[in-house]
Amino acid sequence: MIEFEHVSKYYGSTVALNDVSFTVPDGTVSVLIGPSGCGKSTSLKLVNRLLEPNDGYVRVDGTPVREFAPQMLRRGIGYVIQSVGLLPHMTVEENIGIVPKLLGHSKRERTHRASELLELIGLSPDEYRHKYPIQLSGGEAQRVGVARALAADPPILLMDEPFGAVDPLNRETLQQEFISIQRQLRKTVIFVTHDLDEAVRVADRIVLMRDGNVVQTGAPEEILGGPANDFVRDFVGDDRALKRLARFSVGDYMIDAPSVDRESRVDWSSFRDFEVVYVTDGRQHLLGAARRNGDAAGATAGEIMDDALVGSVSHSSTLRDALAEILNTELAETPVVDGHGHLVGRITMKEIYAATPRRIV
Repeated sequence: MIEFEHVSKYYGSTVALNDVSFTVPDGTVSVLIGPSGCGKSTSLKLVNRLLEPNDGYVRVDGTPVREFAPQMLRRGIGYVIQSVGLLPHMTVEENIGIVPKLLGHSKRERTHRASELLELIGLSPDEYRHKYPIQLSGGEAQRVGVARALAADPPILLMDEPFGAVDPLNRETLQQEFISIQRQLRKTVIFVTHDLDEAVRVADRIVLMRDGNVVQTGAPEEILGGPANDFVRDFVGDDRALKRLARFSVGDYMIDAPSVDRESRVDWSSFRDFEVVYVTDGRQHLLGAARRNGDAAGATAGEIMDDALVGSVSHSSTLRDALAEILNTELAETPVVDGHGHLVGRITMKEIYAATPRRIV
């Protein structure tokens, strides 16, 4: 656990942090967010002693960080920054192995660890281990930066605007990969961002700051559902009910989907309560949808289906993703597939509406 207890930091007459207190429970992600100059990056740097507080205590597992030698402290803390900071004269594998090498790990151990981590971040070890940073895209370099931070298996991860320099499409992909990695590794993470959508997506808890003060802390859905004051209400915006949908998984709300094999005829009497049925192959892969008014006598489902009628979302997608998909289709629902494209259910506007509180403060 990381604890901030009445922490203050001054630069001459400028107050960067003013009596800040919050905790980051083990295995969770706490996102520090707020306007520029609010103190979020300063808070992050106090954890690994890049900065020292003027007052108060920053503790790791109950011990003030000032009692650790800075070098030893930092070897147990992964650090990811926006500019990545890969060493240009080292290969990807060598960059990942920097801290393990300092800790005395053998070449064989470092190579094995680099392969594990490249697999974890979605890059082929055989393709990427011998590349240099100049040969990587921005998104690839950021992935390698995350792998390097994880190389020595640190219990704590500090992330300062880690995806801020990446284009929106790659940024969303990196966010989802980070969430997947965190589910597996359960690191204790402090994550700094200025992007509220990113905070809502990745955080277990949000610490909202302003002018060096903590204004409100809580789970994202708590802050979106109950802003503490006008500043918080303005910061989270009028679309906070929509943002809140990003906290809910499709897999938790999906319902059964009517389906029929493409080689079979559709017996609409068996699907009288449905506008469409979803057409699958013999292995339950989603192929398309057949609409009731498109039925033709004697035709199979494959003959009357319209593969352009419907998109799909993953069972790990958010309800916000599902809503966006529904709004892009002709139907008031969207099918749900697993990672292999198998039909596993559907989400309708009714389920999305049920997940949205009738009133957001």
